[in-house]
Formats: sequence, structure tokens, C-alpha cells
Amino acid sequence: ADISRKEDIRRLFEETKQAFGRVDILVNNAGIYEFLPLEEVTEEHFHKQFNLNVLGLLMACQEAVRYFDSEGGSIINIGSAASKYTPVHASVYSATKGAVDVITGCLARELGGRRIRVNSVNPSMTETEGLQAAGIAESEFRRSHGRRWGGLPGRRRLRRWWFFWRGRMRDG
Repeated sequence: ADISRKEDIRRLFEETKQAFGRVDILVNNAGIYEFLPLEEVTEEHFHKQFNLNVLGLLMACQEAVRYFDSEGGSIINIGSAASKYTPVHASVYSATKGAVDVITGCLARELGGRRIRVNSVNPSMTETEGLQAAGIAESEFRRSHGRRWGGLPGRRRLRRWWFFWRGRMRDG
């Protein structure tokens, strides 16, 4: 499904409910990035990223809430450490991930009373096919920021967070 299109999101949830009988979790993992210097940013570049990374995420949350029953549900938004580390040439991408952080906080407060948890995970640089195709994985940026962007210390912190979070979920 194209998560930047409302009709695709609706179809995705309808098919999910038919296949599994119930929807009780949404993981908003769809997203794109394109790093450009300020002089090269265009309206198309801006809207392409905001339509998927922000508007699509918000519409998917909206549709998920329609499908959650009285037992509630869980929404997990995938953000990025780029919202805090603000890498060079990533102003638009970082802004979309900053918006994910804000939306997550707002929806957590708005939907908590309905037994709907809203959380985000903000991983650092993750080696993907897109990263390799963009030439970022072996770039000077990667070599100079590797420990902060996906090095072992970040993974350890994420693992500690994960076990803490799982324990809280078990304990109520």
C-alpha cells in the first residue's frame, strides 16, 4: 500500500481485519529519506517526504483507531535519531522525524484514556539497501559518526530500553 494515500490505508486495514479478524497494533514503519543541501530543496522534495513520513503516519494512526476495539491497542511509530542529531543536508527528513516525535507525544496523551498506547522508537542510522544506494554507508559521514549513528553503544541502550519496556508491559 502507498501509505501517503488514504484509500490505500483504508484498503490495507480492511484486508488486515479480514485476514486476522482483529486489529490491535500498528507499527508505522513506512518512510523515505532524501538528503539535499538547502539550495536544492524543492516543493516536490518537501512534500514527498512529509506526505509519507508525517501525513501517512497520521492517517494510518487515524484508521487504526477506527479498528481498535474496547480493549484498546498499540501504535508504535518509527522515528529517527535524525530528529535530534540534525545531520547536514537532512533538514527536511529531520523535520519529518521531529514531527513524528511530536505526533507520538500528542496522540499518547489523547488516546491513553481509550487504552491505546502510542510510543515511538528512534533508531540511529541503520544500514539498508537505500543507505547503500545513496552511498552513505561508507561515506565520510558514516565513518565520522558511526558510533553515534548505529554503533554498539546505541544498540545496547535500545536493548536496555526494550527489556525495561517489556517488563513494564508485563507488570501492567
